[in-house]
Amino acid sequence: ASGFPLMIRVDPVHEPASSLTEDTGKQWCTLSQLTESSPQSALYKGRWRVIDNVAHSSHNQITPDGTMVTLDGYRIGLNSVGVRMMYEYKGCELIHIREILSVISDGMDECFPEQLGFSIHRGDGNGSLDDTSGDQTGAGKKRTANSTNDKTEIKSLENSSEDSSFEGIHVIFIGDSVMKLIEGFFSKLVRNFFGIKVSFLETNGGIHLTMPNITSTLNKIRREEQGANIKRAILFNTGLHDIDVLCSSKRKHTRIKTKIANKVKSCTDAYRDAMLHLVQVLEDYPAELKVFQSTTAGWQKYGNYGFSWSAKEMQPMSRSPHLAHHFNTIAYDIIQNQNRNILIADGYWMTLPRPDHTQISTQNKVGKHLVHPGYEVLSVFARRWFMMILHGICGE
Repeated sequence: ASGFPLMIRVDPVHEPASSLTEDTGKQWCTLSQLTESSPQSALYKGRWRVIDNVAHSSHNQITPDGTMVTLDGYRIGLNSVGVRMMYEYKGCELIHIREILSVISDGMDECFPEQLGFSIHRGDGNGSLDDTSGDQTGAGKKRTANSTNDKTEIKSLENSSEDSSFEGIHVIFIGDSVMKLIEGFFSKLVRNFFGIKVSFLETNGGIHLTMPNITSTLNKIRREEQGANIKRAILFNTGLHDIDVLCSSKRKHTRIKTKIANKVKSCTDAYRDAMLHLVQVLEDYPAELKVFQSTTAGWQKYGNYGFSWSAKEMQPMSRSPHLAHHFNTIAYDIIQNQNRNILIADGYWMTLPRPDHTQISTQNKVGKHLVHPGYEVLSVFARRWFMMILHGICGE
């Protein structure tokens, strides 16, 4: 269609559609295959493939009534574009949910007791993913840092005595609402694993405003875990809220009120300063694995089923996926020049081709649903992070 911003190449697939969901026999992806060396390297590592089509004779009905349009049907794509997709890495295999749920009994955790002195095992739960977006009760030990107030607050779902005796892997997520969705999906995957603790540190409002809370919360975690047999893995991002606050003309009053930018400094320069500060803090923070996930392709105007965005309405640069990519190039430059110990995982190129698959709710309004990925994307992010933790803590 005229004006559509994406060029898509479709490779011919000769095998029947039913075989696309079968195991490929490829080796599991290594840490180097799951991380990026440049802002464009992810372009050549994988692609989205259709695994189910409602118009195909081999369609696999997974909703109770295939003739009804449902909220779940929209969430998984069957009642919108009519297809389900999976992300396929070139030359390697991403771990499946069923393999994560059985991973402990299959011996993948042998390095934990032998090399690190602790073990990870499953509880009595069935590990189902019946709700990947709601409350994460039962996800081992979980805490959140709420940065909406001046005072940083840490909440724990377990009592303090149990938390103080914890040993294992502390998985720390730092980011905005997109990262919160990833943390939610990940927590569901590991909710019955003893030996994994999950924390979330919020950056809503941009890193300029939340950096003091992030720093104080990280320091509090370090003090509490001093001397404990705990390994840390950190996944972080800051981007979409920074673009919104620093670059949008609608947020000018916020910049003036908080003095986070001035007339001389551009929004990209302001982001560079803030990102550099965050990287320097994480550079000195004790953790076995530190990964920056690039900012997702936010505010895609096309393909968002259930939304109403008039074709006459202009899309400003501050609400464009192109600016998100530009911010990612800044983040890559800082991380690769500042510290080689911080790895980078793609969030941009994996979401750019999926404007058809974003978060769906009963009230679909233009806004956060233009930047929140759907279940298929969240599943890839969470499973990839699980694999990176295994590789980062245990080695290849």
